[in-house]
Amino acid sequence: MPANTSPDNITYPVSTDQVSPLESVFATLAASVQTALTTLKARVTAIEADTGWVDITISPGFAANSVDERPQVRRKNGIVYSKGLFASTGMSANGGHTVGTIPAGFLPPVNVIVRAGTSAGNVSATVFFSAAGPVIIRPGASLSSYYGVGGFSWTTN
Repeated sequence: MPANTSPDNITYPVSTDQVSPLESVFATLAASVQTALTTLKARVTAIEADTGWVDITISPGFAANSVDERPQVRRKNGIVYSKGLFASTGMSANGGHTVGTIPAGFLPPVNVIVRAGTSAGNVSATVFFSAAGPVIIRPGASLSSYYGVGGFSWTTN
């Protein structure tokens, strides 16, 4: 029996039997599989794409430690990585401060709560990467000049 192929080389038989519409059945099946493969390829490409570093939007009243150390995220192979430093500008000791917002497409599926390094050389602050987008820093009893939000990672939904 002769055969046809889909764009992804899915082979299906061509029927010469005029009584049974097998060619139509196989063509429909191949088209369905082709559509599923095309959709899957697009999803895999999106997951595996490297976005490069994208700035976390800094909330009014807060600042990056410097232009070269601005808080950023990057998605590569479905994993989001963070880097950068927030200056203590606008913060107070023992307070919770919404210092920025993670861009859409980089959000963690659940809240990520980590300890942050500081200019004092110790880990005296907590950083919340919220699944809803906000980045919250909670300094310890005394302020440092900056707080690190780098070196953390999470998967995306």
